Amino acid sequence: MMHDPATRDPATRDPDDILRAHDVAPVRHAAIVWFTRRNYTRHRAMDPSGLPASFDEWLVHAERTSRDTGIAHRVVIDPAQFSAWCRAAARDTDASARTDFAQIVAKAAGRRNWWRRGNAATSGYITRSR
Repeated sequence: MMHDPATRDPATRDPDDILRAHDVAPVRHAAIVWFTRRNYTRHRAMDPSGLPASFDEWLVHAERTSRDTGIAHRVVIDPAQFSAWCRAAARDTDASARTDFAQIVAKAAGRRNWWRRGNAATSGYITRSR
């Protein structure tokens, strides 16, 4: 019997199934993960070798990436919810997972137009870059 990928045990689910279940296109760069000064330390603790030592260092790189790629949607993700999603999806808390999670948040927010009303999504919020 075939199981719907969205209902299988999270520990045995393929991350691609999770993205398909959430209707996230495999195309990257529709949204960029954005940290706040307040949540950066918690994200860095989850991925110390994948993030710069300081928020200011990260910010310089992120602003350059956002400008160079033309990404308009910055997705601020909640560290606790991101960590829980990674555990459920059996993913490392790395850059690839942050990007995938941001895509899910952006897609959900887009369906609801949350960022246009200025409301916060439950797992993050979207801002428009300048």
